[in-house]
Amino acid sequence: MNWWKQIISGQDNTDGTDPHKGVEQDVKNRLRSSPFFAALFKKFSIPLGALDDLTIIVQKIDGGFCAGNGDKIVIDENVVKSGELFGRKFHYIAHEILHFLRRKLEDLDYFADPEEVESYTTAIAYAIYEWRNKKHLGKLLVNEFLPLVNITIQDETASKKFLKHRIDDAKKLLKEMSLCNFS
Repeated sequence: MNWWKQIISGQDNTDGTDPHKGVEQDVKNRLRSSPFFAALFKKFSIPLGALDDLTIIVQKIDGGFCAGNGDKIVIDENVVKSGELFGRKFHYIAHEILHFLRRKLEDLDYFADPEEVESYTTAIAYAIYEWRNKKHLGKLLVNEFLPLVNITIQDETASKKFLKHRIDDAKKLLKEMSLCNFS
């Protein structure tokens, strides 16, 4: 009996082989052949070949249907047994693929991680607060932070634009915290 029939029939796996063998390849094939996922990967500038880095397993998940950690997706065995994984339940895979793409993008681009951007903004806000009475504050900020931005963003125009946005956000943060009032 093939693995799919074995899963649907609910028969125990008595020969020691993985009854879910093939699910990983079938999911990846579906992802690779779908125009939707091709466009999604393109949106994140991640090649479909990145799927080679993804592990997909089937096991029991208490209280869930699908889970992922960025490099692995676990599909609940009941979703597979239902026969709906490649039908109306494939949205679980779509959900986890977004997490996969975000983690991949964060690995490629430091500033793709919203937490890093927020942390950077916070560091700038602290510097503005501490240096608020110094002459040429803007120049001090550029001299201190632009070289750090340039480590990740090599294009000078793009790095200056990114820094300007972070300085603007830092000023908003200080205003929200009632520490400085900028016009």
